Amino acid sequence: MTLSQFAGCTMKGVGRSFLYTFLILAAAVFGGLTMKAMDWANRHQGIDLGTVYAKGDQFVYTARFRNWGPKRLQLKDPRSSCGCTLPGVNMLELGPFEVASIPIAITVNAANPSIKSRVLFTVNDSDNPIEISLVGQIRPVMPRRVNVGQASRGMTEAGEFVIESTDTDELRVFGISQDPEYFKIRIRDIDGEPHRKHVILDLRDDVAPGAIDSQLVFRTTSSEINAFQIGVGGIVMSPVAFERDSISMGYVMMGDVVDKHVRLYSTNGKELTVNGLTCDLEGVGASIINTSEANCTVQITATSQDIGIGLVSTKCHASCTVDGETVTIPITVRGYVTQRIGDNGLPQSSDPAE
Repeated sequence: MTLSQFAGCTMKGVGRSFLYTFLILAAAVFGGLTMKAMDWANRHQGIDLGTVYAKGDQFVYTARFRNWGPKRLQLKDPRSSCGCTLPGVNMLELGPFEVASIPIAITVNAANPSIKSRVLFTVNDSDNPIEISLVGQIRPVMPRRVNVGQASRGMTEAGEFVIESTDTDELRVFGISQDPEYFKIRIRDIDGEPHRKHVILDLRDDVAPGAIDSQLVFRTTSSEINAFQIGVGGIVMSPVAFERDSISMGYVMMGDVVDKHVRLYSTNGKELTVNGLTCDLEGVGASIINTSEANCTVQITATSQDIGIGLVSTKCHASCTVDGETVTIPITVRGYVTQRIGDNGLPQSSDPAE
C-alpha cells in the first residue's frame, strides 16, 4: 500500500468516524429532546388565543401535537375542563415525528368570555400526562339572547347590545323584524369600527305589564348577506309599583297601634297621583303622609284592638294615575295579634268590671 493509498483510507475512515459521531450526537440530541419531553414542563403546550369569535354556540380550535421521539406514542383517555370538549377524539397513536390534529371545542359563555381551558392526555410512555392549555377571550359574533330585566312601558334604552361581523368589512343592516313587536329599535354606528353596530331597544308605550319574549331577526351584509336571530326577554312593569308587595306587622299585643310605611313610585318617572286608599279588613287603614312628583309614602296603620287575636292577612289597595292611565296596586298586610298577659299569669280582661 502506498502512502497516498494509506492517506486516502485514513481520510475515508475519518469521514466515516465523523459521520458515525455526528449520527450518535444527533441521536443523543434528539433522544435528549425525547427524554426532556417526558418531563412535565416540556409536555405542556400553552396557547394564547387572544380574542376569538364564535359563529355558533362553540368555537373549535385545532391544536397540533408532534411526536418528537423515536418510538410510537399513544395518547388516550382525554380529559377536559372549563367548558371545552374534544369532539370525536378518544385515542391518538403517533409514529416518530408524526403530527396529530386535535380539535378542541370551547363553549361560548356570554356571562364569562374568558377562556381558561385544559386538555389532558394519558401517555403510554410516562406517568406524566400531556397537557394543552388554552387562554384568551371568546365572543359570539352576535348575541343569542338579550335580557332587558325589569322595564317600564315607554322606557328609552330598555336594552342595548352590539352586533358585529368577524371581518373588517362594513356591516350594514338593511332589515329588522320582531315578533311580537315590543320595541322601537335604533341602530347607531360605532366610531372607527365599521364592522360593528350599536343596537338600542326602546320599549313601546302600548306593551301590557308582564313577562315578554320576542325574537328579533336582523338582515345584514358585510362580506356576505346573512340573517340572524336574537331573543329578547324581560318583565314589563306596571306604571305604578310598591317598593315591596307585602308588609309584615310582626307580633303585636291587643290594643297596640302599629304603623308601617311603604313607598309607591312611578316606574317610568312620570307624575304620580294617588286617587284613594282602601283596606279590606276593618282595623287596618292606609293614608298618604308624603308625596312628590314620581313617588309617595303610604302609611299602613293596624289597630290590633279592632282586629282580634290571631293571624292577620289582608290587602290594601291604592288607586293611582300615571300619564293619564289609572291602575290599582294591591299590597298585602300580614301579622299576628296576641293577647296581653296579666301579673298573675292570666290573660288580662278587656272589661275592668269583670
